[in-house]
Amino acid sequence: MAIHRRLEEAGHRVYSLAPERDGVSALVQQEHIIFLPLAHQSTQTRYRTSKSSSKLRRMIKLVLNSGQRQQAQVAILEQHLTGYQALLTQYRPELVICDMECPEYILYAVNRQIKVLIISHFLPVPAWPDIPIPNSRRRVNNSSKASIVWSWVWGRTALYLKNVTLGIRKLGMDKKSTLLRYAQTLGINKELIASSTYLPGPVLLFSRIPTIHIMPEKFDFPHRLRDNEVYAGPMILENRSSDHKQAVASVEQTLAGCKGKKVIVCALSSLATVDTGFINKLVTAVAERPDWVAFVGLGDRSEIHNTELPQNVQV
Repeated sequence: MAIHRRLEEAGHRVYSLAPERDGVSALVQQEHIIFLPLAHQSTQTRYRTSKSSSKLRRMIKLVLNSGQRQQAQVAILEQHLTGYQALLTQYRPELVICDMECPEYILYAVNRQIKVLIISHFLPVPAWPDIPIPNSRRRVNNSSKASIVWSWVWGRTALYLKNVTLGIRKLGMDKKSTLLRYAQTLGINKELIASSTYLPGPVLLFSRIPTIHIMPEKFDFPHRLRDNEVYAGPMILENRSSDHKQAVASVEQTLAGCKGKKVIVCALSSLATVDTGFINKLVTAVAERPDWVAFVGLGDRSEIHNTELPQNVQV
């Protein structure tokens, strides 16, 4: 929404597209943003084989018909995009700004020769191994350049083998295989597709499409990005009507007493996906430094209670 606001202030006309669920339209419209609901269809089909045949025969039949089954998955994907296609036809945008977790939307816009900008909210994958591959346990300050490069090569190889194994085990019905088949159906340039898979794994990462990382540049160790990747930093709307006034007042009160102390903001999404043990280690580390004050964002499902926290940690 902050990017939306900045573009409007620069004189652009901007529309927000998303499936209408979980009150999304109300959240967007209260910020006076034009919202266009995406028609969302969740049609699912399963390829069935006769149970009267043996397991071996069923397996052989599944292998022989893998192309047909994959094409059926592509058809479901195309049906899912019907509402998106209609909106692009109606409004004819000059630019589509799309979340990196929606590669099918990116592929369709590229096929329509519409300029695309990708928003990334994950750790950026560096163009060269200045640091270990994301999610590696290797520590930068204790590693030589050679060991970092080796960790990088090994990490990528492991991801590649894992993805190949997944594709074989699912007989080409994994998400990445389906997306590549969809791109082939659209007739998208093979060079773009080859570059889109520069990180082996279950997703497409489009290295040839400009990417904006919406996180602080200091979030990670210094490293080299590609020429078409930039940091935007965290964008926060002031006076959001969706903010909880009590939480804002509590943060303001704590900040007022932080003069001369280092203030740390740590956003960890929801504990539905973040290890509680890690949170406890983080809190313990901050508690040992009275000259620090930490604000830890845990989402709506926090299992950490304020009574258990030291005075210099607020969730």
